[in-house]
Amino acid sequence: MYIKKTKNFYKNLPEDFVCSCGYCENYVKNIRASYPDLSKEFMLMGIDIEKPFECYSIDQNSDEIRYNAQYIVIGKKKDFKMKRFKKYNVEITENHPNTEIKEKHYVIEIFDLVLPFTEDFDKSMEDYWDRVEELSEKPCYIIDFLPMTVPADSKGDFFDVEYYFLNSNRREEIGNKFTNILLKFMCYYSAEIYFDDRFKRPSPELIEETIREIMTNYSGSMYLLFDDGKMMAQYEWDCLHLTFYNPDERAKEILACLASSEGLFWRKSEN
Repeated sequence: MYIKKTKNFYKNLPEDFVCSCGYCENYVKNIRASYPDLSKEFMLMGIDIEKPFECYSIDQNSDEIRYNAQYIVIGKKKDFKMKRFKKYNVEITENHPNTEIKEKHYVIEIFDLVLPFTEDFDKSMEDYWDRVEELSEKPCYIIDFLPMTVPADSKGDFFDVEYYFLNSNRREEIGNKFTNILLKFMCYYSAEIYFDDRFKRPSPELIEETIREIMTNYSGSMYLLFDDGKMMAQYEWDCLHLTFYNPDERAKEILACLASSEGLFWRKSEN
């Protein structure tokens, strides 16, 4: 472990290194005071506990949120001393986004950190919905089961086909395709979600469960903000398409490839 290099790494991180969603802000504001012993151990390793590489909520109630968090360490894995964290569940993990760091390093993950809500956490919920409304007015693209909009005067059987897809086993097939696309897209862009009174950095399981719940209940919508709220994906129960608002050029290229891989079509919305 290169303590000095790790310390310099954290010292030189940009201000926007940590995700700005409400859950991550809540983590940063509370972690040092809630876990002073852990903070001290991290400091001895050169780690700034208020600058997680990744943190995400795994459970919550009216008073507390339970987190897992990941931190970057400059150095060699073999130098990591697991025994110094006897009181905590910490391990080296390979399950993390690309760090884009060329220097020798590794990522550690700490589990089951329980933190209180902050007073302004509800405000972040309001900000979230304000951002959803703003993005709804931005340029819109869709991933659809059809390559183009069916004209209003078409003599085809669009409504019969749509009804069949939405009310047969094909519905689950479409849902799985949308799930695959969103999970793969999350490999490139960080996401945050609000659904059924929940607001968090979503796990892959939550995305799959949310889409399944919407499809099973024949009701509901899902909104995913990506890249710190710069773009958004929307899924509604009665639609055979995913809607993306304000995607950048890189996102457009990725989403076009993902749509094609699932036998679907990426195109600019005509509405």
